Amino acid sequence: KPLYYGMVGDSFRAASELKAIVVGAVGLEIDRDAVAEYVRRSYIPAPQTIWKGISKLRPGHLLEIPIDGWETLPASRAWWRLNDVDQSSAPPLQDGEAVETLDGLLRESVRGQMISDVPIGVFLSGGIDSSVVAATMQSLSPRPIRTFTIGFDDKQFDESAKAAAIARHLGTEHCVERVSMTDALQSVQGLGAVWDEPFADESQIPTAILAAMARKHVTVCLSGDGGDELFAGYTRYERFLTMSKTMGRVPAPMRRAFGGVLGSVPVWGWDLVMRPARWAGVLGGVSGDRIGKLRELLRLDDPDEIYFHMVSCWKDSGVVTSGREGATLADLTSPRTPTDPLSRLQYTDQLSYLPDDILVKVDRAAMHSSLETRVPLLDHRIVDFSWRLPERMKRRDGKGKWILRKVLERYVPTTITDGPKQGFGIPLARWLRGPLREWACDLLSEESLARHGMFSEAIVQTKLREHLSGLRNWSAQLWCILMFQVWYQRWSVHAQVRGVEHSAR
Repeated sequence: KPLYYGMVGDSFRAASELKAIVVGAVGLEIDRDAVAEYVRRSYIPAPQTIWKGISKLRPGHLLEIPIDGWETLPASRAWWRLNDVDQSSAPPLQDGEAVETLDGLLRESVRGQMISDVPIGVFLSGGIDSSVVAATMQSLSPRPIRTFTIGFDDKQFDESAKAAAIARHLGTEHCVERVSMTDALQSVQGLGAVWDEPFADESQIPTAILAAMARKHVTVCLSGDGGDELFAGYTRYERFLTMSKTMGRVPAPMRRAFGGVLGSVPVWGWDLVMRPARWAGVLGGVSGDRIGKLRELLRLDDPDEIYFHMVSCWKDSGVVTSGREGATLADLTSPRTPTDPLSRLQYTDQLSYLPDDILVKVDRAAMHSSLETRVPLLDHRIVDFSWRLPERMKRRDGKGKWILRKVLERYVPTTITDGPKQGFGIPLARWLRGPLREWACDLLSEESLARHGMFSEAIVQTKLREHLSGLRNWSAQLWCILMFQVWYQRWSVHAQVRGVEHSAR
């Protein structure tokens, strides 16, 4: 949950919403270093915020203010750190014992978080995480619980049928709302009011729609967030580990030389060359864009740098006219940081991506609709248990979340739950070339970008032209800039931002 704080003039302010600190303030400036972090990650990591001098209190930290005054604002200090979680090997457990233990921990956590004097429900997307929370919740309830899903017209992004099948098996009171492209596009204009600072996780759109729908029926919702980070569910983990193993067998000079060969053909050229093979169904999802990304990775050597590059939006912050990124993650240098590759990936995501993107996305979207969300998978006992598990209980047979899948099998047969997870996304690349084209071109015009001077107009315009022409897919990068523009457009009407505009010029 958020807590913002800082000095505004000669007074100390703290609030759970950034707007409560900013409104009426004079002389605040946009933090260009935070903007550099934002374009890299699509979110602003704690303790930074978009405003200079205003901070976010980091998870597990506290701030003590001397009652007799101070010359400079004291630094926060940690009362809980992820690297203090006991990562020592637990006594060897058989598969069945481990599944039984996790099931018991989940039941304890969900039971505690079901306590409420207002109506309560659960988000059910059809994925493993939300399904296991819903199944556990229903097993503890004497009456049907309420589950909530949204469905999309685009089948590529629609998992409502799978969620409905799980709800029928569990016997929940299931609510589904079909979301048309028009509904989703209309919500884009209001995103600046939901997040207090630039935020560009594209799944923010369906998340905000789902929260608004659920609030019509309940006041509290449980969520399945955290499962991917705790139990190694992200497909990018598998890709990274496979790639690292392969790259480790090839000397760095050979990798770079091969990357140079790949770079000798432009991305659109690779698409032309591979088009016949894709028509024949030989290459699957291989594309010129993916070859371009591989070429960039081949020049890197450090595993942490490779992973950070993989999950980056803008691969460098050069699009920001001035501003520096900080250290990627200082805690990675701690003596207690995990050293095995998979645990290190999970640790990295649990330090930043989970609290600064995933939980921010759900919390802000829900609270905008006056809906409280609770995250039972992030109970500290489950976090501790997850770090004691060997890799084989997280990843097995090329799939993540093995142990969580086994818990779910106790409640829902695999014939219902099996199948690839499509993700909670939108067809953003297509929308930017179609119904959102005029809106995007207006916000990314030279005139719009020049109002604050944050970004290189030439770089943004080049990316926009390449995307609209179909030569490249720059949807994530463009969305990042667009969400800054939406945020700025909303806040530039306030008096304190005029000082920011002046300082930017």
